[in-house]
Amino acid sequence: MMFKEIQDLTVSKLTGATAAGSKVFNSPFILPESREAPFIKVYITDASAENLANVPALYFDVKVQIELVTIEYSTADQICGEVLSLLLNDSEWVGQFKRVRSATVQHGLYPFGDDPLMQSFIVIDAGIYVAYEQ
Repeated sequence: MMFKEIQDLTVSKLTGATAAGSKVFNSPFILPESREAPFIKVYITDASAENLANVPALYFDVKVQIELVTIEYSTADQICGEVLSLLLNDSEWVGQFKRVRSATVQHGLYPFGDDPLMQSFIVIDAGIYVAYEQ
């Protein structure tokens, strides 16, 4: 699969909002390089969720539809466990992922390795979680 790296998305780029001026995505994330429209579920764990509540889609080289889910967490392990649990309990998503090798959690690297349960689950700084279905 071909991937495309997109860096430095901000709340203002997504919504036009300047509230707090904080970055929503402050590290790169990966999208499939395809003309089809992958569906993106974005798990947001901070107040940025309200800034994104009315965003219907993002446009890059591909069109991306997003769904926002707010969760809370305290540690990197809990983040991954909680989000993974959400994904696995949502039959729409089970088995629909492509694998990613690693992801950034806060300021550290959290390797997913070859665990098939972690397929195509991308964790990004600032509490943003992205999983895509191709």
